[in-house]
Amino acid sequence: MRDTDKLRQECSFGERCYRKNPHHFKEYKHSHLNALLLKHPDFEVATDTGIGLSNLREQLKIYLDIENLIKRTTQAENNQEQRDGPDNTEPRNSVVGLSEVDDDSDHAGSRKRSRSPSEDERNKRKKSES
Repeated sequence: MRDTDKLRQECSFGERCYRKNPHHFKEYKHSHLNALLLKHPDFEVATDTGIGLSNLREQLKIYLDIENLIKRTTQAENNQEQRDGPDNTEPRNSVVGLSEVDDDSDHAGSRKRSRSPSEDERNKRKKSES
């Protein structure tokens, strides 16, 4: 069973599901269709599940397309994670919003330090109010 199968619930209608909307197949598992595809990869099912053979065959085609899409997407995501590795989980710039500004303190030998923009705004307001 694939990881994506664990994330999707089984369709509550089971073999009686007649839907053909691809979104439905993305959202819900259909184990009976998977079993039928393993037995009949050519879609030539001879036993009706109660929705009509032509509907069932159409469902199998749609289901297979969706499953292949999910499989390719999952593989691409896994490949990307492997390329990135665990070291690339940190944000690229961990000091976003900080800037080098002059320290306006009364200390001799003024030096530069990092300060957030909001701190700069507060200092400017204090100066303008004085």
